[in-house]
Amino acid sequence: MDIRRRPYVRALLAGVTVGATSGIGSSTPKFSPKAMTESGPVSGVQVGPTNVYKGIPYAKQPIDDRRWRPPEIPAEWDGILEATEYGPECVQSGGLSQITGGDSSGISGSEACLNLNVWTPVDATSDDPRPVMVWIHGGGYTTGNNRYDSRTLSAFGDVVVVAINYRLGPFGFFTHPDLLAENSRNVNQGYQDIRAALRWVQRNVRAFGGDPDNVTVFGESAGGNAVLTLMTDPETEGLFHRVICQSGPAISDLSTREEAAEAGVAIATELGCTGRDAAGCLREKSPEAILNAGSSNSSGNGVLDGPLGVVVDGEVIVENPARRFFDGEFHDVPLLTGGNDDETQLFLLQDAVPTDDAYETAIRERYGELADAVLEAYPAEAYETPKKALIDATTDSAFLCRDRLVAQWIDENGGTVYRYLFDDTPTHPLVALPWFADDVGAYHAAELPYVFGRAVPEGEYAAGQIGSSDRLLSRRIRDYWTTFAETGNPNSDRRPAWPEFTASEQRQIRLTETEVIPQCGTKDECVIWYPGYRRHIGFSED
Repeated sequence: MDIRRRPYVRALLAGVTVGATSGIGSSTPKFSPKAMTESGPVSGVQVGPTNVYKGIPYAKQPIDDRRWRPPEIPAEWDGILEATEYGPECVQSGGLSQITGGDSSGISGSEACLNLNVWTPVDATSDDPRPVMVWIHGGGYTTGNNRYDSRTLSAFGDVVVVAINYRLGPFGFFTHPDLLAENSRNVNQGYQDIRAALRWVQRNVRAFGGDPDNVTVFGESAGGNAVLTLMTDPETEGLFHRVICQSGPAISDLSTREEAAEAGVAIATELGCTGRDAAGCLREKSPEAILNAGSSNSSGNGVLDGPLGVVVDGEVIVENPARRFFDGEFHDVPLLTGGNDDETQLFLLQDAVPTDDAYETAIRERYGELADAVLEAYPAEAYETPKKALIDATTDSAFLCRDRLVAQWIDENGGTVYRYLFDDTPTHPLVALPWFADDVGAYHAAELPYVFGRAVPEGEYAAGQIGSSDRLLSRRIRDYWTTFAETGNPNSDRRPAWPEFTASEQRQIRLTETEVIPQCGTKDECVIWYPGYRRHIGFSED
């Protein structure tokens, strides 16, 4: 497919890290299915109607001298690889604690983390391949892993699901002048990992019964940002054929290669790597030392768009992806995109906004010269509480209005877009913490259990199973998602019609507990945010 040629504000919030339960549940593995990859045979487990393979390397591990280098094709192995346990997650600190206000000092994971998991229908074969869905997790490019149990999604939609790890934080989004002198592509390493995983899928997924000519990339939060970047990347042509973006900040004020290298020098200086061979010195430092130095030298939230995030380096990422959407420089593949009605509730859980005056103060602190316009567009008296007004304004600013503007640009350049608004309060909240109230609305990442049809992960913050009242909506969402993966269109005779989005009619679908509602038109408030978005990517308001 060709890149089109026709006449993404700074991402404020980190994506949430949500995996899936690692237990087998009531299904017992029956036997060990096999698949032959380019590196050798792998052995998985059958769980009900699904064959499951975990921890398959898709690249050489970026350890020792390969730290901060581009990913390489994996080496062959001897014997059969037992692909029955999740591989290591990539080195990270804090996890969900960074969002919810808990202890973020803990460090987990390994640098030897470039692995993926595959869930495939038991009857899928290379002669009868199924659509492939490649999942890219969220976590602000600093946290997260591929442990999203996709058995239910695979079986329900008759699809092959692949979930990948990629390098994070200062291991995946770091550079330094000495590293660039070694190789001009020693930058945006985590993003390059994602591309390498997609190339692995093209070379190997048929062995798992997947169709390399029908691949959907889908991701949430930072993963949603990544799939939009992939959509504008000249080097990803032919690697995928549909895109699903869930709550991905679509417009970001990305740093440059020079700004990233300057941040790298600051980290190297803190670590004592200031002389000749700074790159070698940095590679001798422990993961803990690098993470600590990266944390102390990050700006803002250190997510998505800072000098320790995705950067426009001119080679790996050639230009701000949102600018490329505006210019029509994107792959001609259909996009399903949207967000949640109360995205920022997750990030504002512990923020007290008890009065209208407190709301006004919060808006003025966040938006400066734009505050008067924001207060007029989102007056506190129009909401049940001042806190809800703040959630609405920040959700529009950081997520929904960015998504809408990019959708407009895609449509105006001849692309195909379907938009949604998720508006359901899960029976069980994402995190089991005493101050996480039951009625928190459709917060950031709330849709994930609905998409996968399974509970949020076990662990420190795990909540309960997906509730019975949520199951109908979960089935509807999985049906839309997998139908889109199969055909490029979410519509079927099984569900309410989903209208295509156009810049003129602004149609979308609203996903709620009791019904699916096609809507025409979205908030007029978005227009107050558009000038800032345009400035982020290099031009002024028309």
